[in-house]
Amino acid sequence: MACRSLLQSLLTKIREKQTHIENAKSLIDRRHTEITQKERAVANEVQYFGPSSYVVKSCACNCDVSPCENSVIWHSKQLHFVL
Repeated sequence: MACRSLLQSLLTKIREKQTHIENAKSLIDRRHTEITQKERAVANEVQYFGPSSYVVKSCACNCDVSPCENSVIWHSKQLHFVL
């Protein structure tokens, strides 16, 4: 009898831990979805505002803006799209 109650208590603990793991997995999945959506939103903003601000800067200063251009290209590649 003692063995049976010990096994039942262990089984109960395993089920509790399984529930905690499932909750943690669900939370991670939700956070991953939120991060992916935020990354897309930021990428869209950079894609929309990046080139227009680059053109304004290049026209305003009439100087060599290749470092700026390199920075925009590098950041674009980091966000998984190319201008």
